[in-house]
Formats: sequence, C-alpha cells, structure tokens
Amino acid sequence: MLLLDTDVMIDILRQFPPALAWLDSHKTEELALPGFVVLELIQGCRNKAEQERVERLVARCRTLWPTEAVYHAVVHTYAQYHLSHNLGFIDTLDRPHSGGPGAALVYLQREALCRDIGPGDSPALWPNNHRLVEGDM
Repeated sequence: MLLLDTDVMIDILRQFPPALAWLDSHKTEELALPGFVVLELIQGCRNKAEQERVERLVARCRTLWPTEAVYHAVVHTYAQYHLSHNLGFIDTLDRPHSGGPGAALVYLQREALCRDIGPGDSPALWPNNHRLVEGDM
C-alpha cells in the first residue's frame, strides 16, 4: 500500500508529467490517502467541476483515518516541533502512522521532518529541488 501525501495528489491532479509517470509505474499497488488529505484536496477546489474531479480521483484510493493512539502521537510531534521547525498542524495530521505494516508513505520532501528513502533507492526529481520519497512507515 502506498499512502499518498497532499502535494503528490495535487501534482497528479495538475497532470504534472513526473507525477503521472510515477503513478503509472505503481498502477498495480493499492493507493491510500489519509482522511485529512482528502479534506485538503476538497478545500482547494474553486468550483464544482474541480471538486467532482477530486472526488473521482479520491474514489480510486482507500481513505485511512488515524487511531486515537496516532492522534496522541500527532499532538506530541506537533508540540515538539511546531516552534523549532515551523511545523503546521495539518502536516502532522496528513503523515499518520495508520498505514499499517508494509505501507509506504509517499510525499515530496520539503519539511525538515520528512522521512527519507533507504540506501540504494533513487528518488524521482521534481521541481524546486523537491524529491518524491517513498519510505516505510
């Protein structure tokens, strides 16, 4: 299972070629979205047509919601890093630890707290020196 971040989904919705190529290369894998990513995507819609497009894409993915234990971990992480790393609370919510064993979190590496890929992995290069990262949760 691949748990996708908001930034990755936005690039897919914008038909960004590296995002589409990455998506095509993982077409046999189950895609999942944290529930908060779904909410962020809907919030970003400017009209009904955009929202319907988002809803069609989201319907192809499994939606996961954090457990109570994850929420406690989110509060701890947010309290620890929001001042020192300018961490937004939504960034802690859409990086849940609810994908389960074998799930990989896929995101664009932008924040200081992002998990990195393992040795030997070759991340796709995206604009502005961001890297698409797939890592075990």
